[in-house]
Amino acid sequence: MQKETNSGKNENIQSLHEYPLIEGVFTADDATTVLLALINSKINFHQLESFGLQIRSGNASAHSEQRVKALMQMKEDIRQLIQEARENGQVLSIQSDIRITAVTDNGNVNTSN
Repeated sequence: MQKETNSGKNENIQSLHEYPLIEGVFTADDATTVLLALINSKINFHQLESFGLQIRSGNASAHSEQRVKALMQMKEDIRQLIQEARENGQVLSIQSDIRITAVTDNGNVNTSN
């Protein structure tokens, strides 16, 4: 199976696996704990990636810095959404899947997330 990528190159898709990461109905407090832990983990990953690149090459990762900004905005949006649910006495149904596809790299590793 072939897949057209953002770079315009065709990549050979080897396999696709899907795993349910989050699935359920959560109180506002539990949703905060679960979702913010995931987002904070991603923020930490990109901060460490940028720091490591800065140490090795003297340049921070522009991609990682942009991703941290986007994740921080996402974190604030989710906090507001959860707060609205809390104020309205609502619970939150949350589903999140992980999709993993093995592809032939052709020298272009995508570090977009």
